[in-house]
Amino acid sequence: MPLFKRKDKSRTVTTCSVAVQTDVINCTCKPNQNTMDLCEEIKDTEPVASKSMVEINSVNENLNMKRGKNTSSSNIKPKENEDSSDEEPIPTPKKILKNKKAKTDKKKNDSKAILPERNDLDVLKTVIHQLKNEKDLEVFELANNVSLVKTETLERNKLLLPVVDAFRRNKTVTQIFLPGIGLTSKILVQITAAISDSGKQIQKINIESNDIDEEGFLSLANLVRTSKSLKELRLANQKSLVSTASIEALISAVRDNRVTTTCSLNARDPVLIRDLDKVLADNLDLVRQARVARQKSEGTFQAGMSPMMKTISELPSYERTELSFSNNFQFIQLPKLWKEETFCEYFSQNKKITDLSLIGLDLNDNFAVAFAQKVLPVCPQLKNINLARNNISGNGIAEIAKALANTSVEKFRINDQKPSITNEAEELMAKASEQNKSLVTLNVAWRGKQFRDICERNLMRNMDERRKNRVSKCLDQN
Repeated sequence: MPLFKRKDKSRTVTTCSVAVQTDVINCTCKPNQNTMDLCEEIKDTEPVASKSMVEINSVNENLNMKRGKNTSSSNIKPKENEDSSDEEPIPTPKKILKNKKAKTDKKKNDSKAILPERNDLDVLKTVIHQLKNEKDLEVFELANNVSLVKTETLERNKLLLPVVDAFRRNKTVTQIFLPGIGLTSKILVQITAAISDSGKQIQKINIESNDIDEEGFLSLANLVRTSKSLKELRLANQKSLVSTASIEALISAVRDNRVTTTCSLNARDPVLIRDLDKVLADNLDLVRQARVARQKSEGTFQAGMSPMMKTISELPSYERTELSFSNNFQFIQLPKLWKEETFCEYFSQNKKITDLSLIGLDLNDNFAVAFAQKVLPVCPQLKNINLARNNISGNGIAEIAKALANTSVEKFRINDQKPSITNEAEELMAKASEQNKSLVTLNVAWRGKQFRDICERNLMRNMDERRKNRVSKCLDQN
């Protein structure tokens, strides 16, 4: 293959098969027709000072195109003896990923080097100093201390002993937050004893994600039982397994103090969780009752009520004959006490409402009992009642059936309840349809055919009696 070089070999640039000099081009190939034509074509081109490699390749491609040859860059082969170390090799995908990862790691290391190192033990000393010296400190927080968690148990207990001493001296702290510090039962027992001795009114305690066992839970249960201010207690995610006896003791303590409304813990037995939820719900109702009584005594009861509460409180003076709260979201969100008792108390004072609709409000047995005892006996004007699609079980339906037998209600609907009706409730409803001569419509989700047939016969009889009475009245008027 022909090769062309400059006179100055130190500045020779090798490309494909042609090298272009700044001002003079010499041909060193053998004289044949092809090379002579190429040399003539090169000489006809303009000399360009210090052309780049890309421009030289472009010139060669144009020359080859005149000769009708393919100029694909993939067919170009550099000279084997020429040094090509100046050209960077094309990196492979793996190499690119490796370089990116190396740069990312370098950035992370640089950022870590810039940030100052945090000493969690210094934080412990700081909060202990605040607990001892600040007179108006209400919230004591030492959370997620990694250094304490990594320390050995004995050494950790020694580091936390000053916290116990600070609790004995402090009289103002009402909220304690100690999650994720490796707290053990040995220190918790001393902290609860210090709180009891000092008589502090603690409102919130959070010791989640620690290492509290049965001993610590029992000491905490003793504190909860005697406390009259502890509203929130968080004990979940303990490293040690919590025994059934300790959870039962804690549930009993929450029931006794009557003020704790929030408690989180992990228990293997779902029955214990349900018992705890029930106790917390009862305490919440007691707290609401106490708040309502206090507001009434202070004369601020009306100001602190929601719009739905105000509407219910105005029921005694309600002038219309129809009242419907069906599928009312505000009614569903009412406190349990208002839905079960307060509504019935205010409604019983109204003497004009004849049609009442309470569909889809998640009413339960407690409401059914209050409605049967406080509303039905004292509201003879009620003619049409609809309690469909609620959460009233057979026991609640049975209580209503007993009261319904002695009223003048004409249409009563209590079908599509979430729980199934019982045989006792079906029997009592059939008897109510027999005793209540005004009842002509009774919608119940019957399970058995026997009581349903009895009820249908009684309703047909009542309808016949009403028809006869209406006919007799018309004849008397004529």
